[in-house]
Amino acid sequence: MLKWYRIKPVFTLALCCFVLIACSSKASKVDKPKKPKFVHQVTWETEWKANGGQGLGKIHLGLAPEFVTHKSDVWVASVDYMGTVTVVDAYTGKRQWRSRTKVDASSNIGETADAIIFGTQKGEVIALAKEDGKELWRSQVSTEILSSPAGRGNNVVVLSIDSRLHGLNATTGEQNWIFDATAPALKLRGGANPMIFEDSVLVGFANGQLGMFNLSNGDVNWVQPVAVSRGRSEIERMVDINGRMGRRGDTAYVATYHGKLAAVDLAQQRFLWTRDLSSYEGLAVGNREVIVTDADSTITAYDRFTGDTLWVQSRLEKRFATTPVIFGDYVVVGDVYGYVFALSLQTGELMGCNKLTPAALRKAPIVDSQGIIFLSHPGRLFKIRPEAKG
Repeated sequence: MLKWYRIKPVFTLALCCFVLIACSSKASKVDKPKKPKFVHQVTWETEWKANGGQGLGKIHLGLAPEFVTHKSDVWVASVDYMGTVTVVDAYTGKRQWRSRTKVDASSNIGETADAIIFGTQKGEVIALAKEDGKELWRSQVSTEILSSPAGRGNNVVVLSIDSRLHGLNATTGEQNWIFDATAPALKLRGGANPMIFEDSVLVGFANGQLGMFNLSNGDVNWVQPVAVSRGRSEIERMVDINGRMGRRGDTAYVATYHGKLAAVDLAQQRFLWTRDLSSYEGLAVGNREVIVTDADSTITAYDRFTGDTLWVQSRLEKRFATTPVIFGDYVVVGDVYGYVFALSLQTGELMGCNKLTPAALRKAPIVDSQGIIFLSHPGRLFKIRPEAKG
């Protein structure tokens, strides 16, 4: 029997999507910032390049590569705006398979033990077999899906753009439960990916609330506001949890637009610290630090235990920097002009720059022990790594 949860009715005239200036198809030559000058202390090695499909499309979907595992193999999976899923080996870039579903894909890839899963603009959830890419099932939810599905065991969780959280059966796609949060009148075009912890799932909503839910039945463990809407206009009141969240042990880290950066103790259900911040990209968590790209493309490192500021790098402003990743002693981001920058993890100093592609690098890269993987706007996959000059 389908279980349905609702906090309160949603009173909006329409569900609006706020598209940022960063999503313009071509950056104005007048507005293009100058590349910062600094002493280059790293070189860049290219591990591989691969074709990841047809890219993000004209509406600039937030599609990004994701790691998936199959048996003992680690792959990189991506889906383009036409619904073509491409899977390549994470270490060599060799294609494993490609599946053309011929749908308007809108979310990143999620996975279960046996399936690769993604969502569409029409609210379809599609599961493909990891073995060969054959379709296993399709399920219909309320509306468009922009966040990656998350799966564990026989459960899949999907967050749709109307702030409804859907619990699905991983074998059949049947809906088991729905949680209905309050959707704001205006929101960013995107959404934070749900994160699964044991038998629970952590979800950030467009109304600035963070919630923990039972994975199998949708029961609410707790819901807390990270940020509270303030301001005279709908734009000023936007407090979406939109970017990548992070976790170390029992602590989760989350950033909101027009709101806060927060460290949350999941076991005690309380905030350890908060800092004023506006971010629509997301963050990376290291051993000591939380690194965040804010709405102005300033990169800031915070002490993950205390929230104290460790360093600030503001020389990438107006470059629409991606979510950061940590690789060794470096923080790495891409930008809308096709550049990749390496910053010192310790000080935030600019250490290196690489013109990777003429095309935009819009969304979060992924990282493993070998390097960093970017997906360009037209759908090209690159795996690179920074190395200190000898």
